[in-house]
Amino acid sequence: MCGVSPPGGSPLVARALFISGIVTIVVAVVLAVVVEPLLGAIALVGIIDLVLARAFASGRLGSGGGAAGSPGPGEDPSYNPYARED
Repeated sequence: MCGVSPPGGSPLVARALFISGIVTIVVAVVLAVVVEPLLGAIALVGIIDLVLARAFASGRLGSGGGAAGSPGPGEDPSYNPYARED
């Protein structure tokens, strides 16, 4: 998670998932020590958050849908949804 994320990444989502993953792991460890060892399984949710954060930061998940060079219908100035083909 260090450095600049690639252009296809979602740094805000990745940062939120990274923070929530760390917090979830810490809470799971504390609950496992204080209350019941079985509650340590909650740490798996934190690990999943960290994996998703890594995927969003690298651009494998997130706002990449579609071809890289093709503009969407709303971005193309020549696109007219009301045009008829005569």
